[in-house]
Amino acid sequence: MTEEVFHTFANNPLDRCNNNRAQEGFGQQMLDNPATLFIPFWNLKPLLRSTNKGKSIAWKTQVELPGKDNYISTAVFLGTGTPSYCSSSSSFYAVDVSILKEEELADTLLSTDHEFKELRAAATSTDLPPDHLGILSQGRAMLEWHKKTQFCAKCGGPTEPVETGAKRRCKKCQEKHYPRTDPVVLILVYRGDHLLMSHGKRHPGHVYTCVAGFIEAGESLEEAARREVKEETGVIVGKVKYHSSQPWPFLGGQLMIGVEAEAITDTITIDPVELEDAKWVHRKEVEQMLQRSLQGWDTIDWSTMTEMIIPPPLSLAHQIIKRWVLRSTPSQL
Repeated sequence: MTEEVFHTFANNPLDRCNNNRAQEGFGQQMLDNPATLFIPFWNLKPLLRSTNKGKSIAWKTQVELPGKDNYISTAVFLGTGTPSYCSSSSSFYAVDVSILKEEELADTLLSTDHEFKELRAAATSTDLPPDHLGILSQGRAMLEWHKKTQFCAKCGGPTEPVETGAKRRCKKCQEKHYPRTDPVVLILVYRGDHLLMSHGKRHPGHVYTCVAGFIEAGESLEEAARREVKEETGVIVGKVKYHSSQPWPFLGGQLMIGVEAEAITDTITIDPVELEDAKWVHRKEVEQMLQRSLQGWDTIDWSTMTEMIIPPPLSLAHQIIKRWVLRSTPSQL
C-alpha cells in the first residue's frame, strides 16, 4: 500500500484534546458550556435524525436531555471540532440514556424524524456522512467499555470515570483502567489469480470472506496472520504485507488490521469448529461476488440466496477484496 485508506467508522474529525483532559476543571467547563452538544445512546443505539440530505446524528444540547441529572455525570467527552451539518465548532459528548424508559423517550427525544438505530445497520443502510460514522464509532465503543468496566480488575472495587471519561479509576485501590481495543488480523490470502475464501459458522447464507482472528500475546502481526490461516484452513503462507486498518466498535471494541499474504501451499484442511467451508476462488468469480455485494446488502433474502457473496462495503474485508480484484496484476503485491 502506498496511499492511505479510510474505512467506515474511521474519518473521525474531532480533536480528542488528550493534552487537556487531565487539567482541573476542563471537563466541567465543557459541560457548563451551553453550546456543548451531546449524542444520546440508548442500549448502545445512537439517536439519528432524518434531514433533506439524508440521515445525520441528532445532536442535543444539555437542556434538551430529559432526566439529565440521572446520567449527565457519566457523559464521555469525544472532542471538539466542526463535523458535517454543524455550522460552528463545538464540544461533543456521548451520553448513555438507557436509564430512560421507552415511554419517556417517546415523549422527549423521539419524534417523527428521530430514531435510535443500531450502528451497524445504520452504516449499512443509511447515507450517514462518513465523519458522523467515525464519531459514532468512538462514542459507542467508549460507552460499551464504560459499561463493562464497572469494577476493578485488580481488587474488585467499584470504578468511576475520570478525565472526562477517557479512563476509569478504582475508588478503593486507585488503579487506573484504560479503554480496551482488541487487535484482529484479517488476511487476504492469494495464490496467482485465486483468493482463499472462507465461510464461517456465524456467517449468513453464502457469505465468503477472508480468514481473520485475534492477535495473541507475544505475537507479531505477521506471525498472527500465518498462524490463523494455517489453523483455520491448513494453508501455509509466506510473504505478509500490511494493507490498512479499521476501527470496529462492536464486541467490546476492536481494531481490524488488514494484510495480504502469499500462499506457499494450496491444500485446504478446514477447522470444522471455526469454518463450514473454504475454497480457492478465481478472480473473475470473486469479481461477480463483489458485484452482488453492491446490490442492496440490507435487502438480501438469505433464505433464497444461493450464490456466493462477499461482506458489505462497510467492512474492511470488502475493501481489501475489492482492491485485489481491481488490480491489473492481482498476483503482485
